[in-house]
Amino acid sequence: MPRGGTSSTAGRARFRTRTWKRCWRPGSPPADPNLRADARGDEMHRPDSARPSLIRPVRLAVDAERKWLGFHALRLAMGVLGQGRPVEAVLSEDLPEPAFTELLEATDPAAPLDWDRVSISHDPQRITLRADSGLERTVVRNGRHGLQVLPSGAAEPLVRAPEPEVPQREIGRPWPLGDEPETGQLPAGAVSRIRALLDRLTSDGLGRAAVVAHRGKLVAESYAPGFPREMRHNGWSATKSVAGVLAGRLVHEGLLELDRPAPVPEWAHDARSGITLRHLLAMSSGLDCPPGAAAWAHGDRHFGVYAGPDDVWRDMSGLGLLAPPGTRCAYQNSDPLLSAGIAVRVAAAAGLAEPVDVPWRLLFDPLGMDSVLLGSDAAGNFLLSGVCLATALDWARFGQFVLDDGVWQGRRLLPGGWLDYVLAPAEADDEGLYGGGLCWLGRPVYEGGVPDRTALASGMYGQRVFVLPEHELVVVRLGQGDDEELLAAVVCEVARIVAG
Repeated sequence: MPRGGTSSTAGRARFRTRTWKRCWRPGSPPADPNLRADARGDEMHRPDSARPSLIRPVRLAVDAERKWLGFHALRLAMGVLGQGRPVEAVLSEDLPEPAFTELLEATDPAAPLDWDRVSISHDPQRITLRADSGLERTVVRNGRHGLQVLPSGAAEPLVRAPEPEVPQREIGRPWPLGDEPETGQLPAGAVSRIRALLDRLTSDGLGRAAVVAHRGKLVAESYAPGFPREMRHNGWSATKSVAGVLAGRLVHEGLLELDRPAPVPEWAHDARSGITLRHLLAMSSGLDCPPGAAAWAHGDRHFGVYAGPDDVWRDMSGLGLLAPPGTRCAYQNSDPLLSAGIAVRVAAAAGLAEPVDVPWRLLFDPLGMDSVLLGSDAAGNFLLSGVCLATALDWARFGQFVLDDGVWQGRRLLPGGWLDYVLAPAEADDEGLYGGGLCWLGRPVYEGGVPDRTALASGMYGQRVFVLPEHELVVVRLGQGDDEELLAAVVCEVARIVAG
């Protein structure tokens, strides 16, 4: 198996099946067919609204070549522009085979399904893929907009964003204010055992970084060769939990409420006005944004956000309803993208920060997450459904913030009780996989394989941030591919060690 591949154990198959599964509240009626968007010609009309102009026209035929180039340009940019790795290394270790090949073959046999039909050019600020058809897609590194996927054929962003201000950490200062380990009350033997467990996670050809923090102190860390501690790693869908916390910051500031209608002007005069922030943060908006093959076959509303959309806010806010809000729990990109977009717009309207500065001013700067590199679309909307690159130590800072109920260095930044909210099963989820704040519940996801009351930020290719309140523990694992059974076993063993 090539490096970066994923073996197919039963545990991993269960995890993937369950994460994509849609779940309905027991006893709830089926979706109202009048809420479903119907395809008519080249437009999407929503029967529950007298104003179909709210729905952006979408092409029913998937433009596979454009999406293929956009997605793979972003993937390469993560490794080359975001991590500083050579193109050849990213291709061989992260993309030995192009992604979504089977889906694209089903929609457009002419799509460039192998690297032989694509040329790659890059400099320190951009990477461009050019197909033999002449179509080009470019990703640039654009200040606080981060990795910005440009429209087809474009070579420069519409607006240049300011660069983040990165303060220098005091050398030798313990984590989380610095980067140095501090074992706290754990005996040396326990620390050695934990470090050996982390080494197992980074020596299997899949894991690249692993960190354990206990009682607010950095206990142990491990990195695979070629992936030093200062290297960023994309969290993929673990980024959804970042979007949830960003929205929570606005709740704490009194600018958003969980149970009031979400402030989306496009929804004001139809059934979508019943969608609340709580629904969005529990994947239960009812919006029509399916993942999987259906996403590619019907306008690509889910994966397309990573393939260079012009404006994800317009696309996501223009979706019709597939089910009444709060009755259907479904894993999809619309809800975190809208949660983050609402937070940015509300914060900017209140004068807290310019839109491009909101994630830093409200979240990353207070936590000292200095390494963060986000992704954005051509309009500058942050792709906080799946593009947030940060070091393992910064991902651990995020986990520690959640573990500490939104208090950082004595300052409360989230509403009191946020951790309990995250750990409470989402109302519309009959399997209990989802908590609040766009987090997973670790024990049902791992079918009992991790301790009770485990919250989880989880992303593709095995990105995990475990938060274990009963053990005062944060475990981070980042990589390219996963061994879920090994990871669950390591998390449990670390919990046993710190429990004494």
